[in-house]
Amino acid sequence: MPVANIVKHVLTRALLVLIVTGCAAKTTPLVKPGIDADTRAVDAAYCRGWAKAEALKQLDDQGFDDGSTGGALSSWQSSMQRYDNKQSVKSLTRRCLIRRGYRPAS
Repeated sequence: MPVANIVKHVLTRALLVLIVTGCAAKTTPLVKPGIDADTRAVDAAYCRGWAKAEALKQLDDQGFDDGSTGGALSSWQSSMQRYDNKQSVKSLTRRCLIRRGYRPAS
């Protein structure tokens, strides 16, 4: 991929992140009536673990750039991939909890 295309791609992603994070609504907490704090903690831990494993699979599929090739571009790109991965973990954790019967608090 030519350097100009890489720079264009990175700048586009950076702009998208700025737009999304600037306009992102606060996430409504999830609740499940009739469970105690221990059950909630177990469900949350399970879902976080599952989500992290799934997000790592996505990184592997995308060819994660660890920045080892050097340069600011590689460092920026790997930072963006880490950010995307964290957002993926959050989203996947939430979806897992919803599949386990949790619903947004009203």
